Amino acid sequence: MIGTSRETVSRTINQFLKKEFIFLDDDGYYFIGRESLKQELFY
Repeated sequence: MIGTSRETVSRTINQFLKKEFIFLDDDGYYFIGRESLKQELFY
């Protein structure tokens, strides 16, 4: 739908996990790390 390959999405998600912009819980849900994302964007 968005014109991106599955590999690109997986690579981007892994980069976000390493930078702690998102977190994965035990049930497999992704959560946004608001503070680390805010620091990246505004500081």
